Amino acid sequence: MGKRGPKPQTDGEKAAAGRPTIAVELGECPDCLKGEARAEFERVKEINGGLIGGGDRAGFIRYCAMWGQWCGMEEVAEHEPFVIDGGNGPRVNPFWTAYRQLHRDLLATEDKFVLTPACRSRLNVDTSEPEESEAETEMFGQ
Repeated sequence: MGKRGPKPQTDGEKAAAGRPTIAVELGECPDCLKGEARAEFERVKEINGGLIGGGDRAGFIRYCAMWGQWCGMEEVAEHEPFVIDGGNGPRVNPFWTAYRQLHRDLLATEDKFVLTPACRSRLNVDTSEPEESEAETEMFGQ
């Protein structure tokens, strides 16, 4: 018999929903990430304050690697035809099949780390600026 109930949430989803999680320091970007993958690692690290859920570091590194692959495919995409000659007639270019699969995998991984607006809205994450308290207003006179 298969598992019942909803699938378990990642630490990112739990934190976004306001439930306590174990956060650890994300640390330095691994040497295996290059170019756009490294830039994405640093960008999300800055947004998250350098912290990530205890068991999510390896998954986050895989997300960054997929991001780097997707950026590389974006550069090639404009030169790739959708249909190629397959010997027995036209067929879909394998590049576009791989591109679509990577796009799906990337989107699913972004949801796990609460990196998409749709995921944040499902979890009711407050993305508005915090209001100033009365004490701050008195102190700064605004």
